[in-house]
Amino acid sequence: MRFVIFAIVCFALLCPVASFGQTVQPAPTGKVVFYQDYQCTTGNFITLGPGNHSDLRQWNTGAQGSPSWNDQISCMVIGQGISKVIVYEHINFKGKSKTFTRTANNPLGTWSLAKDWWNDKISSIKIQ
Repeated sequence: MRFVIFAIVCFALLCPVASFGQTVQPAPTGKVVFYQDYQCTTGNFITLGPGNHSDLRQWNTGAQGSPSWNDQISCMVIGQGISKVIVYEHINFKGKSKTFTRTANNPLGTWSLAKDWWNDKISSIKIQ
């Protein structure tokens, strides 16, 4: 039982993204890369710069059956020069919100939302 708890704690603290052999690439300076894939390594992605992105329905994922980025984000990588990313549940910055940053424990600013309430629930974003 101790080993299981230890493994869960280690994974949560040391492995913000489980990449299973693939390396998460840093985001370009002054940009944030958002992925449909929870590992931040494969699949469709979109790169956004600073500003208020009020409606992710305007961005096309290119994937059949999911024409927009609304409720599609499962992972993000925050580039240097970005102080914070605020995500919102609904378009026009409505509903719940959460702030993500680069930290000493997460210097690449890599955030997997795989087991987070925010997985596939982001509809607008502020990048500062």
